[in-house]
Amino acid sequence: MANEPCVATFLLENQQNWDSRYFETGRPTANRPPFPDSQFFAIDTGNPHPKYVRSSMYRIPRCGRSFKDLNYPLSMMVTPFPVLNQQEMTIEAMLQQPDNPPCCSQCSAAMNGYNLFEPSGLHFECCFCGFKNQVPQQYFGFVNQNSIRMDRDCHLEMHRGIYDLHLGNGCDQKTPLYIFMVDITGASKDCDLFPTILSSLPSHLKLISNPDNCPQPRVALILFDEYLHFLDMRSSRPTLCSIVDFDDIFIPFLDGITSTPQEMIESLQRMKPPLESRIHPPPDRPSILGPALEFGLKIFEESGRCGKVLLFLSKRPTKNVQGNIIERNQYGAESEWVQNKSQLEPVTQYYPLTAKTFLEKGVGIDLFSCSRTEIDLATVGQLSTVTGGNIYWYEDFLAEYDGKALQDDIQFVLRKSCGFNTILEFRTHKSMKILGVYGAQPEKSTKKLSPDVQSETVRLACVNPDSTLQYDMDIDPKTIELPEQLVFQATIEFTDVFGNRWKRVINLCIGTTTDLEEVVDNVDWSVWTSHFLKLTDVRVREGQWTVVETRKALMRALVFSLSSIRRRFGSDIKQTSLFIPPTFRPCPLVQHAIANNLQLFPTKTPKQDGYAFHYMILSRMTPKEVVRFVLPKVYRMDVVHHLEDNLDPSQIRKYLVRPANYYLEERNLYFIENGINGYLWIGTNASEEKQDKYLALKDDEELTSRQTYMIRKNETQENKFIHDVLEYLNKDRPRRLSVQVTRSYSSTVYTAESLLVEDEHTLEVRSYSRYLREIHTNIQMMTM
Repeated sequence: MANEPCVATFLLENQQNWDSRYFETGRPTANRPPFPDSQFFAIDTGNPHPKYVRSSMYRIPRCGRSFKDLNYPLSMMVTPFPVLNQQEMTIEAMLQQPDNPPCCSQCSAAMNGYNLFEPSGLHFECCFCGFKNQVPQQYFGFVNQNSIRMDRDCHLEMHRGIYDLHLGNGCDQKTPLYIFMVDITGASKDCDLFPTILSSLPSHLKLISNPDNCPQPRVALILFDEYLHFLDMRSSRPTLCSIVDFDDIFIPFLDGITSTPQEMIESLQRMKPPLESRIHPPPDRPSILGPALEFGLKIFEESGRCGKVLLFLSKRPTKNVQGNIIERNQYGAESEWVQNKSQLEPVTQYYPLTAKTFLEKGVGIDLFSCSRTEIDLATVGQLSTVTGGNIYWYEDFLAEYDGKALQDDIQFVLRKSCGFNTILEFRTHKSMKILGVYGAQPEKSTKKLSPDVQSETVRLACVNPDSTLQYDMDIDPKTIELPEQLVFQATIEFTDVFGNRWKRVINLCIGTTTDLEEVVDNVDWSVWTSHFLKLTDVRVREGQWTVVETRKALMRALVFSLSSIRRRFGSDIKQTSLFIPPTFRPCPLVQHAIANNLQLFPTKTPKQDGYAFHYMILSRMTPKEVVRFVLPKVYRMDVVHHLEDNLDPSQIRKYLVRPANYYLEERNLYFIENGINGYLWIGTNASEEKQDKYLALKDDEELTSRQTYMIRKNETQENKFIHDVLEYLNKDRPRRLSVQVTRSYSSTVYTAESLLVEDEHTLEVRSYSRYLREIHTNIQMMTM
């Protein structure tokens, strides 16, 4: 096993090569970036930071037939608002003026550094459609012998891979509106949802407040159980108003329902008695959701604002009004669970249609599922998937254990680095064909703006930080020769938190080559991983792939690529040896892990909401999140004695372990995580002293199922190190890890060890070693 391709070794080597180093993005063509999990700092030298856009290939075969033979997907991931390091420079901006900078008059492509100018400087040729455009008089400049402007470095749009255009100023009437929509049913009371949100609401309101002398956003608070309630802030003594008739919902007044964040904070402080003491939900009563959504939509319509809704739900809406969700048929009494696409489909079209209405108004919905029972996330979650919002699911929510994660997740979606009422357009060269978009529904099918350009336009009401769209492309096999440089452009129009309208332009230039070895050396397997994971999501939703079909399809794709590479470059390799290029070394484990992921392909009946949740969040995952989910990481945690005086939590990254039981020692402590769930794994032979110092546990102490989610504290440096490491790993993540303590003999160990992707868990889930042997056999058969 030690000689097998090992992802942990790859990650450690990548960290050593790139951590705290600067990466130049390249000019004119982009350089292959470091792995997304590396702590590097990028410098825009003509191509964008890889956190904004990543390509699966950084050298493309110049011939269409060579591209087909390689069988490697061409895919790009665009993240409009990534979370950057503090040391990295922000995007430079300029004011959009008439014809400065000019756009292509035929395909509307934004100005970039790859357009060629005539020697006279009076015309430029669009790098997408080839149309010759006249240069406006105020934009004229001299040109060198290479058809490039001599003042190129003086123009932001020509020497940067990404830049912002300011389209219009904001004002108090254009700032976004935030609606906090909270479930206050008996189920919410049982898990302490409303008190948790109310206690932290002032801090969240301060987070979205803009600086003094700037236009302020607006906020509103809507509560619902079997009736609808809203906060009236018009007078010095705010009151809670209720609506009980849902036949004709209307807005009685607007000024008192919406206010600035500071005004709402003051209103909550003035309420006598306090708001929390006014809520007395009766138990076991039916609940609503549809009327609350329609009331919120009317607030957005009357205010004329875009924005977002933060929806906190603890119970499936059951009252016989709009938005009622009937209980799904149970999976059946059979012992073996059978996967079916209907489990991922909504039981009513009310929520997808309502979401489209919110989308048209430029309103996104972030859904927080804080329930101890099923709420039918596959149905309600359509509100977020359609509008571009995030989905958060807390299994068996209790504020005592999950309140911190809820607060952190709320703060993440309220960050200022997001866009409202967003329109994203992606364009390619004429030889390319856009096959599909993951993360949003295109406004129309792939269209040609001109005979030489293909473009895809999508609209999202809200794009949160680290929300990603992925574009799969193909090259016509009849293409004899591509240009030496291929330019890909993404333009994002959005409204910021101040009400300003912006246009963000991202240009990526990738070189083409006839040297296929150069192509293979410049692939990015993180985007490759994302392509196959999101393709799996689509195929399962279409009912085309079960676990067996997925395994076959992924195996076939990998074998085709590796056998093609072997035929070209592996002539001196023994037939009995498995030849995998260095950049492809993690790929077999990736394919093996996707096909055997027990959260996507359960072997026993899963929780309905948990199953839907994992599929619903796949489509907008970033490259870093994708790799975390597919290839979980294992860290050895009891390492304080190795660190001496340097207890920096970032040191934990040096203690990666291969994700297999074979490498876990029963006397140690490990942390296993896949970006969503984390498990503090205690070995059978871990000493009582070690458990006490690190986790404040006794050796024979039994924990209830909920207590395993509480990481205790004591005064030891070992325990402090554990908590510091968990905070470090959660930093800047779209979702806070749900961490659970598990012993190697406890009932939860199966769930934790199911993340060890190199193991053989069942007869259906083979080991990584067996998978490699099967790949080798198939490659031998194809290359003989």
